[in-house]
Amino acid sequence: MNYCLIGKDKFRIRERVKAIVGELTAEFANLQQVHISSVVGLTELAEHLDTQSLWSEQKLVVIEELLSSKDKAVVAFIQTWLKQTDFPTNLILIEENDPPKKIFQNLLETPTIKIERYPMLTTVESHQWLQQKLRAEGMDLDVSASGWLLANFENDLWRLSNELTKLKWLFADKTTSLAMVKEVVSPILGDNVFATIDALARRNLVLANRLINTQLMVGVSELELVTLIAYQFRNVALIKILSAQKLSSSEIAQRATIHPYVVKKSIKFARDFSWPQLHRIVRLIQKIDQASKRGQTPPKIGLDILMAQIVKS
Repeated sequence: MNYCLIGKDKFRIRERVKAIVGELTAEFANLQQVHISSVVGLTELAEHLDTQSLWSEQKLVVIEELLSSKDKAVVAFIQTWLKQTDFPTNLILIEENDPPKKIFQNLLETPTIKIERYPMLTTVESHQWLQQKLRAEGMDLDVSASGWLLANFENDLWRLSNELTKLKWLFADKTTSLAMVKEVVSPILGDNVFATIDALARRNLVLANRLINTQLMVGVSELELVTLIAYQFRNVALIKILSAQKLSSSEIAQRATIHPYVVKKSIKFARDFSWPQLHRIVRLIQKIDQASKRGQTPPKIGLDILMAQIVKS
């Protein structure tokens, strides 16, 4: 069977390729694997697909972004080649986007190739993926620890997978708490947090609440959300100071030791909020954070107050 794997989720595509390789290797111990550049010419492509090693009974050829090639001869050759049956070469085409309409329709009508899609996961799907990964790895993370990882890395499965590997190695056979995760995992701000701050800057409380509720659905606690919002507003205040010194974004990132991506996102917010607004917001966040941790204000009410007050600031 041949495959066309389409999507922007490179992690899941890589995992799928590994699974296909595993299936073929289990059947053909001497499987020959070949990875070809997307700029391959017709002659070289034909040689890879139509010749067989003397030492292996089966071959797997993997090519990325071939169907988007401007070389019509190459694309036509692939379409013709796929109509063969019982040939000892398996082909995996990897495409970030759907190929042109006619080519895609031709693939749909070709029984020797299976088309699979791998879009970036939604927040809920990322939560499901994380739970499946934890079960597969035999790991036990408490709800707040899982929520914190998702709030920071969302659908960045590369980072989530790497962090889980590290946590498993460090805390084998232990229930991993949020405190343990924070000891060894460096946080980043996910796009949902940036989107929430942007909604607050535009005084769109309805959208901000919708984004917050999405995070709560996947197990992120109210206190964690307050912490993430506080962290971002501190970044905004610091970046506003450094921007006033006419520093470039790269210089701000180096001076403030903030990730360049966070700086890029935060520069806009620094323009959206005035100094008096930022001062009031930071003080409000401190009060709500302390009141929630002391049990004086329920976390959900504290978060609702914070959102409403930022919009009014």
